[in-house]
Order: sequence, then C-alpha cells, then structure tokens
Amino acid sequence: MNPEIAELVEKAAQVFVDLGANVEEADPGFENPYEAFGTYYFVRFRPLVDMMDQEQRELMDPGLVRSVKKYRDKGVAELLGADTTRLMLGRHMNLFHQTYDLLISPQMPLTAFEAGVEVPAGQGMTSWMDWSPFTYPFNFTQAPAASVPCGLTSEGLPVAIQDAGPRYREDLVLRASRAYETVRPFVTPSLPTA
Repeated sequence: MNPEIAELVEKAAQVFVDLGANVEEADPGFENPYEAFGTYYFVRFRPLVDMMDQEQRELMDPGLVRSVKKYRDKGVAELLGADTTRLMLGRHMNLFHQTYDLLISPQMPLTAFEAGVEVPAGQGMTSWMDWSPFTYPFNFTQAPAASVPCGLTSEGLPVAIQDAGPRYREDLVLRASRAYETVRPFVTPSLPTA
C-alpha cells in the first residue's frame, strides 16, 4: 500500500465520522480469491478469444489474451469450484454486512502508472489482478461498490476510496458516495499546457 494512499483514505474515513457515521476499522476476513476469480472469468472468455483469428487476437487486450491462455487448462471441476468460491464469498460478505452497512477501503493500493502497460514495472506484478485487490472481489460477488476520488498524492496523482455494500443495496453505496462528494467535492487539477 502506498503510504500516501493510506493517509488519504484515513482522512476520507474521518469525513464519514464528521458526517455522523460510526466508523471502525474492521477486516472483512476473507482470503484473496485470486485463483477462483481468474478461473471464473477467464475460462468464460475462452470462447470469445478462440473465435478470433490471429490477426484479430493481436488487436485484443494482450492481458486478456494472456489470462485466457493461463487458465486454458481449467475444466468443469475447476470452474464449478470457482463458482462455489464466488457463492461462499458472497455469503461471507452478506454476514459481514449484517454488522457493517458499508466497507470503505482504498480503491487501489498504488497510484496510476504508465499508460499502455498492464502492470507497473519493477513491482513483481504479472496481472491487473495484482494491483486491484480491493475491487475485483466485489465484482466477483456481484456486490455493489463505487469509487469516489478522495485527493491527490504529492505527485498530483488521484486517489480514491471504494464504498462496498451488501448485495442489492446500491442505494447505500450511492448515498454514502454522494454524501462524501457533497462535503469533499473533487477538483480536477489543472494540467500543464505545452
């Protein structure tokens, strides 16, 4: 976690306190569903990639093509196992949300990096899933989540919080996001002119 991001997210949490929310640190307590998520999604993308000829594949996102290739050997048993992991993670988060209305986290653990590459150089990452550990678990469970800008780093790079809520409670997520944006509107920084 980039320390500046952690600091900005802590300040954002304080905004919710100032708005009257009860905010406490809580770990949702689930293991990283990396492998199950990859199996669940990329096995399903395999028919799409396979229907393209080589010339068309070269126009596709290289990370998608590479991920489909990585998960190509996964069969029905692995796919059903991934589906079970997805359902159990959803159940786990449903139980978490019986105690907590929302989970606020960083949207990303790192700042923006060079455009046109899948992973930042020199950080040992091999897939976009490596730099998005706060977002894809909620895509996986179909729980609603929203990203809300919460400031800029000292280098002027944007940082966001993520509000994640219980399944089917988009209203909570959107109300919390709007409340935050109302008192802390994001001002787009001026870009240098050439």
